[in-house]
Amino acid sequence: MFEAMSEVVAEAKKQFPLEPLHDRIICEAHENEAKTDGGIVLPELAVERVYKTGGTATVLAVSPRGWIDDKGERHLVEVEVGDEVIFAPHGGHFIKYKGVKYLFLAEQEILAKVVKDV
Repeated sequence: MFEAMSEVVAEAKKQFPLEPLHDRIICEAHENEAKTDGGIVLPELAVERVYKTGGTATVLAVSPRGWIDDKGERHLVEVEVGDEVIFAPHGGHFIKYKGVKYLFLAEQEILAKVVKDV
């Protein structure tokens, strides 16, 4: 029923310690530095801002199995490891694993894939 994983996903699975389930995607969020008027950087506030306003992230891992619709058909996630994506405000969950903070997103929380850097 399920075709073989793409080579990119298979290679990422070998190197990355986590494998997302269903339509989940693990990303590294690009944190915009929050600064005061005087130029002082507030890193924790920056994390809060990314979560509240949405932002961009780099895909680190995708579910190799995808998700199943109401008709029982399996669909693969539409992004790949290495893609840069734009996610919705309040999208996903920041979870720390072994000291590293990851952004876990459902596919529907991704608004767009960056296809050309302008």
